[in-house]
Amino acid sequence: MIAAWALLLALQTDPVIEKVEPVVGSVRRPLLWTPLRVTLTSPSDFTGDLVAKSGFGFSVARTVTIKAGGREVVLLPAIDPAELRVGQRIFRPSDPVVRPDRIVLVEESLPYSGELVSTDRILVQKIPSNELRSLKPRGLLEAADLILVRDPMVGGVVAPTRDEAERAVAAAGERPPSLEAVDRGVWPLAPVENWVPTKKSWALYFATVYAFAAFVALTVVAKRFPRFGLVSVAGVAMLGIVGYSAFPRSQMWMVSQAVQVISPPSQTVTHRIWFVQSALEMSARRIDFPCLVKPVFPTAGGTDDPFTIRVDDVGCSVEGLKLLPGRAVCFGGVWSELRKKEHPATIGQPMRAAVVVRSGQAKFLGEVPANALAPTEVAGGGIPPGPEFEAFKRFVGSDGLFGIRQGREAPFGSVKSSDLVDERDRPEATILRFK
Repeated sequence: MIAAWALLLALQTDPVIEKVEPVVGSVRRPLLWTPLRVTLTSPSDFTGDLVAKSGFGFSVARTVTIKAGGREVVLLPAIDPAELRVGQRIFRPSDPVVRPDRIVLVEESLPYSGELVSTDRILVQKIPSNELRSLKPRGLLEAADLILVRDPMVGGVVAPTRDEAERAVAAAGERPPSLEAVDRGVWPLAPVENWVPTKKSWALYFATVYAFAAFVALTVVAKRFPRFGLVSVAGVAMLGIVGYSAFPRSQMWMVSQAVQVISPPSQTVTHRIWFVQSALEMSARRIDFPCLVKPVFPTAGGTDDPFTIRVDDVGCSVEGLKLLPGRAVCFGGVWSELRKKEHPATIGQPMRAAVVVRSGQAKFLGEVPANALAPTEVAGGGIPPGPEFEAFKRFVGSDGLFGIRQGREAPFGSVKSSDLVDERDRPEATILRFK
């Protein structure tokens, strides 16, 4: 009885979820970001988390602050949301009721935004300009097949009049490719080492130096100068103690890979994936990423070890991530920008593992010098493309050029965590789309 009264009192002070609206419409695209517009009211001052639990086993959380008697509209990223929670209150979204072939978002400030009508095949959704500018650069509107905008932006189609909008809707093709929550293609790129690379290099270097120092101290100094024998032994022991104390203790390490997609006329989108690995079983308390990331699973089963992605207006952090030795965890993020220069005719730097695609047919080119012209026609056969191309070929499309910059893995510092001992960045892949 007492417990029931305590729960009732807690619910009276928790915010109320008045309304939950999917920004891209009541559709089901469970592998992509489908952000929610959540309206909250609270009878008293409240600071806490609004949490969306995904059907893949992880959660997305955002801290909200509401004054007593106030109302707050929160944009919450979500992937396949199964339930929402704020305080002790739980809200379960209803099942999607429409299954359109295309989702079209229309910027609300366009004069015809209220005139476009949805059909059985095309779902039209209005979106306020402030929400569009907040969500689109972070990759949160990836579920939309077409976005009609007033001013130029990456991934948007400028359509100032209704006639131009209707032509764009009629010509809308497949949704632009993106990293999905279940993406088997990238997993062949996961590292297979069980050692932390920095610790392995440090251990081999120290072992070599220590063995040489011990040999010199005990077989040369101590033998030729017996009175310094104990000093030599003490020096060798002290060197071992100092080396052990300086040896990295953290077990978590990362390997990242960026893929820059250059599309006509002047758009650039950079996708980056991070593989998180550990030499021992551990739970990472907090990992800070420079952008919003989504987990990328190898199977539709998601994860059995829940973790939380805490978001803000810029980046995000992953909390409570369980790591097992020999089993990587993958996250992916996206940046987009409008280029100042027009779409280039060639990639301006030498590439390796290059592949050209013409009319959907791929040809392996290997190493390509700077400013080389891609073949206009290709024939079948030849050497199969490598795993990098297979992982990202959907971004190339039916006509494009793929290549990897020359170089090796190098230290990188994009991610911050007290548990992180090493982060390596692989050479960037570049995709030049011809169409």
